[in-house]
Amino acid sequence: MGNGTLTQDEIELMLIHLGYQRNTGVTQSLGGTVANELLFLAQDRLNALLPGSGADKARQILGYLEALWVLKFGASARLAVNEVGEIKINKDEIKQINSQYRDWQAKLSAITGAPVNVTGDFSYGRGLNVPVG
Repeated sequence: MGNGTLTQDEIELMLIHLGYQRNTGVTQSLGGTVANELLFLAQDRLNALLPGSGADKARQILGYLEALWVLKFGASARLAVNEVGEIKINKDEIKQINSQYRDWQAKLSAITGAPVNVTGDFSYGRGLNVPVG
C-alpha cells in the first residue's frame, strides 16, 4: 500500500470488505433480485478517490479491516477451549470483533462513498445472499 490513487488490488480488497463477492452475477435476496448497480457504484467511487487524504484514509481503514479479519479467525480457534490453566477465554470475542468490523466497514463506506452491500458475505446477518442460476 502506498501513496497516490488506489491500486486495483486495494480496490478489490475494499470491495470484498464492503460485502461484494468476487463473482458479479445477479443474486437473489429475500425474494427480490439484487442487481449489480451497487457494485458498479462502489467501484466507481473507489476508482474516483483522489490521492491524498481520501485514498490514504481508505488504505488505513482497509488495514484495520484486514487485521480484524485475522483476529476473527484466531478467536474462532480459541473458542474450542473454555479454560486453560489460568487463562480464561472471552466467549464474546467474535461478537465484539464483528461489531468493530461493522464500524470500520461503515467508516470505509463513509470516507469513500461506496455503499456497503448489506446482502454480502461480510454483512454479518444483515441480509441473505443466494446465487441464482
